Amino acid sequence: TQSTWGHFLSVYFFSLAMAEPRPRMVVFDLDGCVWMPDTWELSNRPENFRKTGPLEVRAGRETLRVLPAARDVLLRLATDPAWADTKVAVASCCIYAQWARELFTQFELTSELRMRKAFDFIEITGGSKAGHFERLRRASGIDCTDMLFFDDQQGNILTARRLGITAVRTPRGLTEQAWAEGLAAFAAAARECSAKKG
Repeated sequence: TQSTWGHFLSVYFFSLAMAEPRPRMVVFDLDGCVWMPDTWELSNRPENFRKTGPLEVRAGRETLRVLPAARDVLLRLATDPAWADTKVAVASCCIYAQWARELFTQFELTSELRMRKAFDFIEITGGSKAGHFERLRRASGIDCTDMLFFDDQQGNILTARRLGITAVRTPRGLTEQAWAEGLAAFAAAARECSAKKG
């Protein structure tokens, strides 16, 4: 029947996904990737933020929101046993690092899971992404070729790729399509690397 065939396809594609190589670390930019607008666009400081929902705060004239796909992906990484061996990190050049850290404590992926708990490593400093990744590599022991990175800025994507990182640009913020493209690109790169070694 059609329902049986649909179930078969679901199981088949799930099995394929499980068999694909997975990154040992997934790294996210914040401004323009995980949430919008950028923190530098906010007119109020964190102590004046007014929480208006689990994933949004009012900051003066602006409302900053975590993007729906970002919430879903972070929750998946934090709770799905299939991702238990993957670390999750932030690599952000947010001008107001303390604002971003305050937002981490306010945003809730679920009623029992604040966003801060979804990340194993946090790099929020000025300077280049290369510095972020070097510190993440040293702190985690994970090689750059085992990382998957999402960012809305093309310059940061190019920097990551020069380090051997699989990087996907998110010009409209993180989406499910960008997430799927990232996983596919990482798996392809891992298979190519394995073939060269073999």
